Amino acid sequence: LEKLNATINQQAEQLRNLDENKSRFFANISHELRTPLSLIMGPLDTVLKSTKLNDKNFSLVETAHQNGKKLLKLVRSILDLSKMDHGNLVLKESPVRLYELVRRSISSFESHAEREGITLLFSYQAEKDLCIMMDKEKMTDVLNTLMSNALKFTDRGERIEVRIKDEGSSILLTVMDTGRGISEKDLPYVFDRYYQS
Repeated sequence: LEKLNATINQQAEQLRNLDENKSRFFANISHELRTPLSLIMGPLDTVLKSTKLNDKNFSLVETAHQNGKKLLKLVRSILDLSKMDHGNLVLKESPVRLYELVRRSISSFESHAEREGITLLFSYQAEKDLCIMMDKEKMTDVLNTLMSNALKFTDRGERIEVRIKDEGSSILLTVMDTGRGISEKDLPYVFDRYYQS
């Protein structure tokens, strides 16, 4: 039994070391990616402010700029993951108008939903100018993930509904779809990182 425990402890330590090395690797790669990306974004910003572009070229540069911003955001997410693994992730809270945040997130999915023949509904049962202290970027990420998954698993002709309800001491945010749902056996694992039903 002692021998078995020693083996288990040794394996657990090896897994911890492997996990730390993985986190360090991701953090290092992210830092390396962030620098050239920032150097790409600067000139794109400058070109977009120029008045010497025709409509077609402006559109091309703007597309590159938007995709560069998305890449930078992904790099920041990888860095956040590394910080989270080490317990150093800090929320950057500020007062945010809830309606505007949720409405903006939903609107970025409307054309995709329309193309797929999916009805997108939004129900808001709270004060229109309600301000909440939150990390705007992380909340947007949560909403985008929920919306993206709902769209991925909802068929043409089906619907997705986003609901906000003020329940007095809390706000309930619900993203529902009429898709196939998650298997009951997978429900306990939905918040495990990288788990896919």
